[in-house]
Amino acid sequence: MNVLIAFLSFLLPVAAGTLLVPTHLSGGAGTVADRGFRISLGAGIGLGAGSLLYFLLLSLSAGVSPARLFLFEAILFSSLAFLAVRYAEKKTIEALPETEGKAFAIPRWALRTVAAVFIFVLAAAILTEVFLTFARPHGGWDAWAIWNLRARFLFRGGEYWRDAFSPLLAEIHPDYPLLLPGLVARGWTYLGRDAVSFPAAVAMFYTVSTIGVLASSLALLRGSFQGLLAGVALACTPIFLRHGASQYADVPFGYYLLGTFALLHLARISRGRRAMSLAGFTAGLACWTKNEGVILLAALAAVWIIGVLASSERELEIRRAGWFVLGALPPLLALAYLKFGLAPPGDMTAEFDPAAAWERIVEPARYLEVGAAVAREAIFQLHLPLIAGYLLFSGALIRKGERGAVLRLWASLSLIIAAYFFVYVITSKPLAWHLGTSLSRLMTQLFPSLLFAFFLTATAVTVQAAGRRQAVAAPEPGRRGKSPMKRRGGR
Repeated sequence: MNVLIAFLSFLLPVAAGTLLVPTHLSGGAGTVADRGFRISLGAGIGLGAGSLLYFLLLSLSAGVSPARLFLFEAILFSSLAFLAVRYAEKKTIEALPETEGKAFAIPRWALRTVAAVFIFVLAAAILTEVFLTFARPHGGWDAWAIWNLRARFLFRGGEYWRDAFSPLLAEIHPDYPLLLPGLVARGWTYLGRDAVSFPAAVAMFYTVSTIGVLASSLALLRGSFQGLLAGVALACTPIFLRHGASQYADVPFGYYLLGTFALLHLARISRGRRAMSLAGFTAGLACWTKNEGVILLAALAAVWIIGVLASSERELEIRRAGWFVLGALPPLLALAYLKFGLAPPGDMTAEFDPAAAWERIVEPARYLEVGAAVAREAIFQLHLPLIAGYLLFSGALIRKGERGAVLRLWASLSLIIAAYFFVYVITSKPLAWHLGTSLSRLMTQLFPSLLFAFFLTATAVTVQAAGRRQAVAAPEPGRRGKSPMKRRGGR
């Protein structure tokens, strides 16, 4: 019975999150890509809100009972679902301008083949996650020593749950954000016990949903072929699957990172307020997932400032930034309370010495060591040369109305990568050890968003119309193309 209650408790936030996610593309509503995007991203948004609500209730009392939790969640998510339907943005988005050059055209059987490959690879990825979970049901070291341990403090601690942030636990990073522990503790509260299977199920959800967000968002923006190809590329990356099954917070962080960029892209080409507010919320959830979220916010702010200075629509940019900040406030307020009211300073902050950091900055060997490690990771683990090769083969061709959005995406990712690189340069920890224990996880965080940027930049692929020898560009989603026979007078 408890398992059924726990399952049903997840339907409400998933449904509310799904209703909140807009498509904002011409004719996108009702398609497979649209439904996949709404479900795969909306579920994570709803569950992230559930983690925030659990932390709020815990902060106001000594413990959280299933009945009390369900009551508050029923009120919150029912209200959100009602508002999402009541104030749905029903304006029609005009079709984006076509690309200036010709897109690649493929026969329809090629699209069906890629779709079959995607389904097979996705099934194989899910089976891989299951086998990895059975091999290590408690996850990797950080899972049981940090993330799941903190979830047990929240679930079992009662009035002493704040002991999870004791300075005596400095070795297991009590300053880390609580999205993942809060979500796991929420599930355990409904189950009535700290079942080992639940953190594994959460890890599975974020791994599969990341593939879903990537494939569906690109299918909406670049057509089914590009979306399916990107999904295959991510699902075939062993290190992504391995970190997904580890029950660490890196894949969930990468999920919210990708969701932020996808929503920002939709908001910039459609000028939708809801997409902008949800982008702020997912960026805030990224901060509520890992400390690296602060780097995401700094990169977005820097790119926004440059964009405002170069834009002729500064008022619009400022209004859109206001919607973004409004969406980001709930998770950022929770994070501020955690950082300044509960947790001790993090080890990176406590150990920072400006004089020693400057000595590392002016040491060329550190740049070479970090650069070599990043190159090895990109080549042998993420296989980025293959993706870059596809981009070189297809060429870069972006719709006129999306060029600014794609440029901002690449600029934001570049700043995040540069920040990660610089953190390694100045770290006080042994550099080889620090790179060996964390670089693959950081690269895994960025990989889905890098794939998103790559395939947005590549030339679009269209499908040949049935029964024709020449390639014809696919009509815009939702528009009915005219038969060539009718255009020639019906002959």
